[in-house]
Amino acid sequence: MSGVAISAGVQGGLAVWWEVTASLCSIDADFQGAADAWLKAVEHPRHISQLPQLEGPYKFASLANTLESLG
Repeated sequence: MSGVAISAGVQGGLAVWWEVTASLCSIDADFQGAADAWLKAVEHPRHISQLPQLEGPYKFASLANTLESLG
């Protein structure tokens, strides 16, 4: 399902998966793994923010929150 680029739900689920992975890597002091996972997590909300069928500020809020966590 990760190849379904038009589905915001699938992309959102993958973003959450990478966010959890990044958090677990941070807890284990694997900071390089955490950074890599956060970079993967950012890809999905960034993709969602580009979807034309979605409107409103919420798609950008998700991206902003993920970028903040990456920072």
